[in-house]
Amino acid sequence: MQNSERFQVPANIKVIQSGKNDRDLFILLKGQAGIYRVFGNQQRQMVAALHSGALFGESGFLLNHPRTADVITLAPSEILRVRHLPEFDQLIKSDKAQSLQQRFWILQALQSSNVFKNLPGDCLDSLIFSGRLVKSPAHQRLFSEGQPANTCYIVVQGSVVISQQGRNINVMAQGACFGEISLLMSGGQRTATATTQQETILLEIQQNNFYQVLSQNLFLAKEIETLAAQRLEADRQR
Repeated sequence: MQNSERFQVPANIKVIQSGKNDRDLFILLKGQAGIYRVFGNQQRQMVAALHSGALFGESGFLLNHPRTADVITLAPSEILRVRHLPEFDQLIKSDKAQSLQQRFWILQALQSSNVFKNLPGDCLDSLIFSGRLVKSPAHQRLFSEGQPANTCYIVVQGSVVISQQGRNINVMAQGACFGEISLLMSGGQRTATATTQQETILLEIQQNNFYQVLSQNLFLAKEIETLAAQRLEADRQR
């Protein structure tokens, strides 16, 4: 922390550039920023939003990977820059660093969610460790309406389109949970079709793990049950 610096950054400033090999870590103290995937023709697509308290740049800092995305401020922001020092590499084990990086991703998604952001920390940890991260390409069907169900999902990065009878009814962005209706209220049958809108990272939770997490966390169980009931009622009214 003695080597860290605090900056006031205006909106629309690129803090990290895709492809670069710098290794500093950043903490968004105030403000908002976006993570953008960059395509070959230099077009950008936002895959995640960062809010106060979020870390970014951890892949380069922990694993010495080139930057995989642009990070651009969306509003005037205060950012803490933590300098990477060569001696860090002797202290960081790569397997632990990979696990830590994934935990950062999931926490940032959960903290951006209206459903999860106000839950106690132990509830969030239970969710994180109950599932596994999966990466899906754009336009991949995750499940179809009417199929039997044994998983639910949380969007970590990217977005997913939900449709019923061929009609799009919702878009699930970062932090959104979906698939829970099938596990709680519809007798194990999918009530809609889910298709990725872009390359998407998901936390996939198997049915048994999902039930176990809810049984151990009453706060989380209440929020998920309320969400499922609201969505089921919206389905009935459509």
